[in-house]
Amino acid sequence: MGLKSFSPRKKEVFSSYLDDKSVILNASQNSYFSVEGVGEELWRLICEGADYPALVEWVRENYEVPQEIAEQDVSEFLTQLKSEGLIECEE
Repeated sequence: MGLKSFSPRKKEVFSSYLDDKSVILNASQNSYFSVEGVGEELWRLICEGADYPALVEWVRENYEVPQEIAEQDVSEFLTQLKSEGLIECEE
């Protein structure tokens, strides 16, 4: 994983939790996203300040998958969030 640290873009990104999903607004791009299931939980953890190892551990424990699969899934999710401008990253 090339991302050392990441956080939601606080000035441009707003989110709300509705039932079992998160709705995320990127005000600078006038776009919104909806994440459910694992993505919703990972987004909530990111907003609470969880780091990469904590996200991987959460996926591993809750979905009983091998470490490599958890790392791959979290990395792909973070890459997608970064490409949509939803998180700030330090590489």
